[in-house]
Amino acid sequence: MTLEISEVAQQVTNFLGPYLKPLLEKNEIALERSVARQIVGLWGELGAMISNRSTAKAAAEKLAMNPTDAQARNQFTREITEILKLMPDVLAEIKLTLSQTSEVSNNKTGVF
Repeated sequence: MTLEISEVAQQVTNFLGPYLKPLLEKNEIALERSVARQIVGLWGELGAMISNRSTAKAAAEKLAMNPTDAQARNQFTREITEILKLMPDVLAEIKLTLSQTSEVSNNKTGVF
């Protein structure tokens, strides 16, 4: 099950990474309209959990500053993995959200 959680965490990182800055700043207007609803929905499922864990929040802030930083991406993915291990009931919801948004995220353009 850990591998499955790790894969989902990586997908969350790939999907949210470019959008963490406006999400952390609660500036949803800065998000592209085509993906805003999906991103805000996924953030709604994870945002509070990330904000409540100091290490996860620090990882999100670091990744928000530089979405292409491999070390920051890996750190954020590890934090998401730990959150999902603690909250397995959220895992199914996130998988569904990611499957519904995979086409959009594969075709997205940067916002910054």
